[in-house]
Amino acid sequence: MFAWIAGRAGLLIALLLGGVALCLAPVPWLAAHGVSALMLAMLLGMALAGVRRPGWQPGLNLAKGP
Repeated sequence: MFAWIAGRAGLLIALLLGGVALCLAPVPWLAAHGVSALMLAMLLGMALAGVRRPGWQPGLNLAKGP
């Protein structure tokens, strides 16, 4: 039933990180220091770069674009 998720797990992780970044961006301390959602998403992605799984790669490549 959820076989399509196996190839797109990296895409779901990227979407999750983007959603977390959008939720954290309005935090007053971060907003006062000029930290945007884009910057947060990049920082979260860099923080999790070491825990990538081989099964995530097709979805991450799709999120990365051409």
